[in-house]
Amino acid sequence: MPTSISNSLRSRHHVTAILVAHNGATWLPEVVASLTKQRHEIDQVIAVDTGSKDDSARLLKNAGITTLSAPRETGFGEAVEIALASTKLKRAAEGITEWIWLIHDDCAPQAEALRELLLAIDEKPNVALAGPKLRGWYDRNHLLEVGVSIAGNGARWTGLEYREQDQGQHDGITEVLSVSTAGALIRREVFEEIGGFDKELSLFRDDVDLGWRIHTAGHTALVVPTAVAFHAEAAANERREIDVTDAFLHRPLLLDRRHAAYVLLANSTFWLLPLIALQLLGAALLRSIGYLLAKLPGYALDELAAVALVILQPQDLIRGRRARKTTRLVSSRVVARFVPPRGTQLALTIDKSRDALLRTWRATSLVKRAESTKSSSIDFNDEAAENADIELVKAPSIFSGIKSRPILSSFIALFIVSLIAFRGRYTDLVGGAMPLTPDSGLNLLRQYVDSWHIVGLGSSVNMPPWIAILGTATLITGFNAKLFISLLFVLAVPLAFIGAYLLAKKFTNLPYLALGAALLYSFAPLGLTSLNAGRLATVLLFVVGPWLVRALLDLEILESLSWRKVWWLAILLTVVFAFSPLTFGAIVIWQFLLVVFDVFAFNAKPGRLSKEDFDSRNIRRIAIVVAPILVTAPWSLELILHPSRILLDPGLPLPGGDVLSIILTNPGGVGAPPMWLVPSILFISIIALFVSQTARLGEVALFFIGLAAIFGSRQVAGHGQYIPEPLWVGSLLVIPILAAVLAGVVM
Repeated sequence: MPTSISNSLRSRHHVTAILVAHNGATWLPEVVASLTKQRHEIDQVIAVDTGSKDDSARLLKNAGITTLSAPRETGFGEAVEIALASTKLKRAAEGITEWIWLIHDDCAPQAEALRELLLAIDEKPNVALAGPKLRGWYDRNHLLEVGVSIAGNGARWTGLEYREQDQGQHDGITEVLSVSTAGALIRREVFEEIGGFDKELSLFRDDVDLGWRIHTAGHTALVVPTAVAFHAEAAANERREIDVTDAFLHRPLLLDRRHAAYVLLANSTFWLLPLIALQLLGAALLRSIGYLLAKLPGYALDELAAVALVILQPQDLIRGRRARKTTRLVSSRVVARFVPPRGTQLALTIDKSRDALLRTWRATSLVKRAESTKSSSIDFNDEAAENADIELVKAPSIFSGIKSRPILSSFIALFIVSLIAFRGRYTDLVGGAMPLTPDSGLNLLRQYVDSWHIVGLGSSVNMPPWIAILGTATLITGFNAKLFISLLFVLAVPLAFIGAYLLAKKFTNLPYLALGAALLYSFAPLGLTSLNAGRLATVLLFVVGPWLVRALLDLEILESLSWRKVWWLAILLTVVFAFSPLTFGAIVIWQFLLVVFDVFAFNAKPGRLSKEDFDSRNIRRIAIVVAPILVTAPWSLELILHPSRILLDPGLPLPGGDVLSIILTNPGGVGAPPMWLVPSILFISIIALFVSQTARLGEVALFFIGLAAIFGSRQVAGHGQYIPEPLWVGSLLVIPILAAVLAGVVM
């Protein structure tokens, strides 16, 4: 490039590079070298080291870079603010545009990068943000990002295929929603005008949020592919710990998903917030199911916890939206053109999921093959051994991958069986206890909020909250209520299998024992009967039962639970209460008995339970019991005034079985298998009482079986009936079946 052009750029632009380091000694030597090799000389480089435990700070100082120190929990945006506020920072001369060039400690720009960025934005006053094309650190031809956006479900969107190689296919300068902060060139005046980085976004998604706010402030952002930087993405790929303040449990995925939800809810148009919140929750549920299938329960919890952390802390959102309102000049919808269409998102997601499955299966097979080859079996005198390192390994087939994963193969088998069992009934399930379902979930929500309901001559009775929950859940199927119900029934057995397997794994390290327990629960007569008879509430409890039992087990150490976990349990019990008041009532009775035992232990055996633990335990019990009642008011208050309604599940009335069937945990009634099928639950529960490790599980199982038998012996008139019939108590049997199965695993 002619010297005159370089001098011209220098006369109009002043660039300060801000390098943020956190345990980046692995990459810093190349990063620092890349900054010194820039064809357009950087006016000043200032580094901020955030409590690195390696040699990062020493490397920076030895390179002659002005280095500031910050606490270890300092976020990226806060570190940038520290650099900008430093007295060591040189300001641009009057009349010269000042730019901030953000550099990560694992991002090395090519020598031409800064000059190409300045050429692209030169004499374009509307451009406030520009960034390079990012390629991989270890595979230098691997495209990471050419601009970035955010999908409606919170996913980070690059529009690139998996491991797409750079062949110049994205080399046009393009207007984008945002660019990564790794190599981002930002006009300082605009950066300060919009308030810099949001302090709620300590790490991850701060780039998308910044770009969104720049657009709504009337400016624009460019990606300049002729400028190239190599990025290791160390934090996102878990190559180093996340130590920022908001990094709950130091989990990168949880932090990323939380910040994604925050960015969408803080920047979107107000009237879209309910829809976005539901979409985020639905997407989190689907992704968590995918992680469960991949045997990654930690990631599954991250997905759900991330959305909850944002929605349950509205004060942060309110504060963020108010701050954005002061700098917004145009509607938030100005970025809609950068949000990928749903069809494009779905197609690329399917392709990536397919590739991920194939990679996982093949990797598993190769590892097992390697483990099966013993070093002692190689004869180094054999001439064939000379070519052992170049032996071509035949890629395993998909079917061999499935065979090597019994959990996955069991899930697929159960799914296929369910598809066959429900053939011809995918679109509209009617009959048995299942009433006619409205076409749209929005109709269910409308029915719930209406004050007058067209039933007979009309009624002002409060609608049960399960209608609102069901209507909200149909967001997963685009508010198609019939499709959602069909999917729930088709997937009930496979999902119950996954939940039971993960629950059993808490009690045993033997995968096949956990697999057997999960299959036993999946094929319990209760589930088959409920599916055959169209009992929506029992089917739902059959699916969420393993998660409910998992949560109830924590009640043994209730005093040590955090309040966040207590509220999660309260939310789960609210869903249980909405669909099956009888099951919730049984849990309340059980908790009352535990309170009585605690009072006895506190008074009769001093020292066994401290007063602090006693008070803490019972305050949490009250919260868990009272919260669902308050959330579902005024419907819950009507149940208190009319206790007989507590006994009824949603749907059309169908009689239950006799007491003997109930005791054998085969609930009987319409669609029930023979009474003698799997009667061992009762016997396992009795045996469990005499084994110290399983005594509590046996007590729980027999308690709920006893309650089910007591209530099942009653005859009650159902919804719209005058003739009493045997009460259906199938929902009460979910917990004892799981307790007995777990006892069998432990024994």
